[in-house]
Amino acid sequence: MDAEVEADPAHHPTKSWEIQGYKVNEGPAVLVRNGRVFLTFSASATDANYCMGLLTASASADLLDRDSWTKSPDPIFVSNDETKRWGPGHNSFTVAEDGKTDVLVYHARDYKQITGDPLYDPNRHARVQKLFWHPDGTPLFGVPVGDGGPIVRLGLRDSRDTFVRHAGTAVQVAPAPRDLGATQFRFVAAADGSETIQSVDQPSLFVRIEGTSVTLAAAGTPVRRIPSRGGVTIRTVADPALYLRVTAGVVSTAKSGTVFRLS
Repeated sequence: MDAEVEADPAHHPTKSWEIQGYKVNEGPAVLVRNGRVFLTFSASATDANYCMGLLTASASADLLDRDSWTKSPDPIFVSNDETKRWGPGHNSFTVAEDGKTDVLVYHARDYKQITGDPLYDPNRHARVQKLFWHPDGTPLFGVPVGDGGPIVRLGLRDSRDTFVRHAGTAVQVAPAPRDLGATQFRFVAAADGSETIQSVDQPSLFVRIEGTSVTLAAAGTPVRRIPSRGGVTIRTVADPALYLRVTAGVVSTAKSGTVFRLS
C-alpha cells in the first residue's frame, strides 16, 4: 500500500474503534439502495472489539475515486452486553422470501471472554436479522439481537413512522426514533395462550401494566393480541376490558385500545 493511502484516514483503519487489538478493515459487503452505495466493513480484532463500520457513496459517483466515499464517524454495529452478543461482523446482505425485506447476515459469539488469540476461537456463529431504514434512506442496524422468537415493532396504524419505544423503563411513543433496539419487542407465549411483551435490547425487562401505568419491569403483565383492521389491539388478561392506548405520545390503558401495526 502506498504512502498516500496509508495516510488517508477515510480509507485506512485509524479511528479508535478500528484499531483495537489489530488495525483491521476487512470483509466488505455492498448494499445499493435509495440512490446510494453502502459498503459495510469489519474492524479491529475478532474478539468483543470486532465491529462494523460504514462507507457511503452516491450511486452515480465514480466508485473508484476515493473522494466519492464518506466513512461514518462511529461504528454502526457493535457488541451488546445486554443481548449477550459479542464481536458482530463480517456481514453480508440478502433479501427475505417476500422479495423486498432486507436481511443482515453476520457472525458473533454468545460469550465475551476468550482464551488465547481470538482469531482461532471457533465459536463465531452465523446470525440473521431484519435490516431497517431511516427516513432519510440510510440503513438502520440496531443491536445484535439475542435468542428468542420473532421480533416486532409496534407502530401506530395511522402513522407509518411512529413507534412504541422505551426510554429506560418508561414506555412511550416517538416518531421514527434512531435507537432501533428500543423500539423492538417480542411477544413471549405462555402455556395458557397469553403473552408477555419483552424488550429486545433489554431482554430482562417486560411491559408491566399497573392501573393506567405502563412501564418496563422484571415481571411482565399477561396480555392477548386481538386482531383488528390494520393491526391488533392489546388487552390485559386480568381485565379483558382494559387495553393499551396511546394518547398524546403516552402509552397507558383505557376501555378502548389503540390499533398497532406489527412490523
